[in-house]
Amino acid sequence: MVAININLGSKIRTALEKGCRRNMNFQPIQKPNEVFSLKNPYILEAIPDSFIGTKQFDELMKLEGMRLDDVLPIINSVEKKAASFSTNPFSGKIGKIDLYEELAKYYDKLAKQRAKDGMVSSVQIYKDFAQKARDRKFSEKEMFSKLQEQIYNDLRKADYPITGAWNHKISDITAKSNNYVMATEESGWHYRIAKKRHEFGWSRNDKAIDRISVNANTDKELIVKLDEYFGTGKAKGYYKTPSDSASWLERHDPITIYLHEPASPRILKDIENLTRNHIRSTENVLFGYSIAPGLALEKSPSTQEIEKLLSEITAANPAAGAAMRENLVGNLIRKGLPKDSPLSASAGEITSMHRLLDLIKAS
Repeated sequence: MVAININLGSKIRTALEKGCRRNMNFQPIQKPNEVFSLKNPYILEAIPDSFIGTKQFDELMKLEGMRLDDVLPIINSVEKKAASFSTNPFSGKIGKIDLYEELAKYYDKLAKQRAKDGMVSSVQIYKDFAQKARDRKFSEKEMFSKLQEQIYNDLRKADYPITGAWNHKISDITAKSNNYVMATEESGWHYRIAKKRHEFGWSRNDKAIDRISVNANTDKELIVKLDEYFGTGKAKGYYKTPSDSASWLERHDPITIYLHEPASPRILKDIENLTRNHIRSTENVLFGYSIAPGLALEKSPSTQEIEKLLSEITAANPAAGAAMRENLVGNLIRKGLPKDSPLSASAGEITSMHRLLDLIKAS
């Protein structure tokens, strides 16, 4: 048991300022009516790891979606109640967690979802995967890799209905290059990259600095706008979309923008203006700092932060650490980068690895 001695509300406020827009004097500008969300990586950064999974953390979860100004005083009162708490986020569970069983449960869930969607052919596949997990026919390393993948999918995946705004030919549009961008297909995504990027002073081989998630409709007009914006060098960056039109319905963030320069107030306002009429949902379902309805700026973890997390996972279980590193190196290879390049990861990947680490500690 460890005691806490922090002003959590103030720490959260300070952490959120990292993702705020800045005025001419570089002072942070809080977004009006900003809400408290545990999906915001800046908020999660401010909360000590040992706080996660406790009864006090459960109380914080009840504040999801409330106005930040109303929440911070409550958070300080919640903190004062916690004279001490366990460092194990799953300490309230009876007995140890069976990680193979946790993986099997994810496959059970997928089988039920496929049955609901009428995808009979894939139902048995997931049932077989679930049984294989329960029979421990995956190696330990395979199990950790698949478990992290399913945790990630559970965080990212969506199930949006087909509406009048649906364009079933959107993937045909995003697959084509034009005068502004070249289109490449990699691992289920269409990457649309400025042809003149080297003239604009950046290379895709460089690590992206910031990322913006967009909960967008399948609008050709939006693709045209983004192509022109990045293709003429108004900002250093590129974006990706699913290579399969149906996949737009299965993610909250079908468009991810990768910036090779800091997300300045000017760039954020530009992206907000470009996407305003093409937002699919304004619900708070995106990772990162909400910059406008349907838009979120993700904190791009540094290589040092990624390595630190991998070290923690390896210390908890060497096979898990090896699996996570192999996954991230695989991402580099799929992007055509040398496998010894600095590691990168999305906010979703980082969150899923943290949750995996929590599971390992409880197993």
